[in-house]
Amino acid sequence: ENTSDPYYQPRAYRGDDLPSLLDLVTAANADRAGTPYWHVGDVLWQMFLGPIFDPTAHVHLWHGKEGKLGGFAWRDGPGSFVLQTHPTQDHDPALVEAMLIWASDHWAVSGADGTAHAVRTYARDADGSRIALLMRHDFRCTGDHEMLRLERSLAEPIAGAAPPRGAIIRPLGGEDEIAAGIAVHHAVRPDSAMTAESYRRMRAVVGFRPDLDLIAVAPDGVVVSYSICWLDPINQTGLFEPVGTRAAYRRRGFGRAMIAEGLQRLRAAGARTAFVCCTGGNDAARALYESAGFGVVDCEHAYEKRW
Repeated sequence: ENTSDPYYQPRAYRGDDLPSLLDLVTAANADRAGTPYWHVGDVLWQMFLGPIFDPTAHVHLWHGKEGKLGGFAWRDGPGSFVLQTHPTQDHDPALVEAMLIWASDHWAVSGADGTAHAVRTYARDADGSRIALLMRHDFRCTGDHEMLRLERSLAEPIAGAAPPRGAIIRPLGGEDEIAAGIAVHHAVRPDSAMTAESYRRMRAVVGFRPDLDLIAVAPDGVVVSYSICWLDPINQTGLFEPVGTRAAYRRRGFGRAMIAEGLQRLRAAGARTAFVCCTGGNDAARALYESAGFGVVDCEHAYEKRW
């Protein structure tokens, strides 16, 4: 590891770094020959999902000699991190390797016996160079993480999907409905750290569009389903993150109607392509997305190192 050249030295995230992060992810998604890991929506969702996320502790950045952001490492859990590089740096093995070494050294966690250490990161099947780098550094595929990336063109017809009789699909109503939005989110994801305060912060950030923050309201007035759509206007792509329906209301058409409404709104906003992700074992979610015209284009796996 080079310890003298600032090109190889990370620094912690600062409050003014968000635009640079979004620019990097936008550039990564514009590079057809590259393998982007996150959409702009992933950055905003992960950063503002909960009040306990401190980007100064969880995000480190590497800048090139000319001062341009070359890559970042994002700790997404204990002993776990995501790496993303700018497409101009994708083929600089020294930079990517320095990022991997630093994150592994600083973010590993102790095993149950207090002596062994473990760290994990992720690679998409299409990213052969990332997989080769991980293997050289003794990372091995764990087999316990399979995240499918699904895509569909918005140039193709979007099949209509009416919600159940008397139900409505519409944007969240604003401050008056934040509590209802939080309630359905926690019903679907009980372990979520989202609070009303963090939801307000997310809705206030540049890049969030209230018209793409969708809910489904059942005839009895209960908010039963939700989805946030994120737009990358430069690459003309949209991302669904998150998507969920209360367990008691599943398989009744709420999710399908929500996706159809989101696709229509993304296309009207200028998107040409839409993405969504789900775990490989979630057959119900995959079937929902495929029924809406999405198809699997790649798969991400976890790679772990122990020592």
